[in-house]
Amino acid sequence: MTRYVVLDTETTGISPERDRIVWVAVAILEHRTVTERWSTFLDPGPNSRVRVAGIDLAGQPTFADVALQLTDMLHGGVLVAHNAPPRSHNGHPANASRARSHVWISCHSCPPLPG
Repeated sequence: MTRYVVLDTETTGISPERDRIVWVAVAILEHRTVTERWSTFLDPGPNSRVRVAGIDLAGQPTFADVALQLTDMLHGGVLVAHNAPPRSHNGHPANASRARSHVWISCHSCPPLPG
């Protein structure tokens, strides 16, 4: 049985130095059925005050707060992602957030994307 992990993120922009992830969502599919769903807003930090759908993101979890949970969800699945960088592409807020949190998110079943 193939386990698919569908990942989506929203960021404040595309600059890894300046922009941050503000929302992450995961859906896990097994046997063509969604078996688990998870999403959270993320606090982009004090230098990036953001409101999404009227919600102030100050006080939401940080990327570092959810990185290990996200890693656990990705483990053992085939990653299906929108707005995700190739493994070799460091110029993306997702990779910058991972680096700032000092957490390595590994996806061994993820082929490199053209880019």
